[in-house]
Amino acid sequence: MISNGRDLIEATRKVDSQAFALALVGASVRHFKKTGTTAMNMSQIRQRVAAFRTRMPVSWTTVGLIAVVIAFIDGFLITALQGAVGAIERSQQPFASWMRGSLIMLPMILVAILVALAISRRWVGQSRRKVAKYAATVLLIICATTAVSIAEVAASSAYDYHIQSRQIEQLHATHVHAVGGNPVLVDATYKGTCAMVCTAKHLTVVAHLRAIKLASGLLLLVNFVLVLWALALRGGQIWLPRASAREQVSEPVTSVDFAGALA
Repeated sequence: MISNGRDLIEATRKVDSQAFALALVGASVRHFKKTGTTAMNMSQIRQRVAAFRTRMPVSWTTVGLIAVVIAFIDGFLITALQGAVGAIERSQQPFASWMRGSLIMLPMILVAILVALAISRRWVGQSRRKVAKYAATVLLIICATTAVSIAEVAASSAYDYHIQSRQIEQLHATHVHAVGGNPVLVDATYKGTCAMVCTAKHLTVVAHLRAIKLASGLLLLVNFVLVLWALALRGGQIWLPRASAREQVSEPVTSVDFAGALA
């Protein structure tokens, strides 16, 4: 009986070991298949990126440099303008506001530069006059990035005005003014006292419009200088020759098709 019990235990252990080995093999196969699929997906993504870089033969270092410089310099100017005419609540932490606004602007500036390059390539890409092609590209980059920065100024001013107009209404709602020689508690719904509230709001709007007008010219001038500076720093390199563009993406992408090997 003891011998039979030991044999039974040994047989059970062997069965458990075989089941564990089969489970381990199955898990390994599933892992290899998943890894192979991921490798194939990454290969497709790299091929698409390579195809896009071939269609748009630009110096990505120059594009990135222009985007970063404009985003942070324009972000600094927008933060300074917001501190001058904006709501007080938003000007308590200028450095954090500058960093946050610049990082938000960075992808938009990058997209604006790529759009400007695409338009330039479509309009003057076949031109044999290199100077005209280069000048058109630079002007489009300046205009596109300045438009994004001005839109950011306008959005920030609109949000500041929303906060300031609400503060004006609250301020006048808690003060007593003389209307027709009699003291009256002013609130936002009293039509006879709208002149004070509306005048304050009008002056706030005028201040914001003047700030946007001033910022527009300043941003255009700053972006003009920054784009030329970045291009000078990069040796004036925007477009790459077709051969150079192909060389940047000509490295073969190797991947192992685990799914096909295990099929």
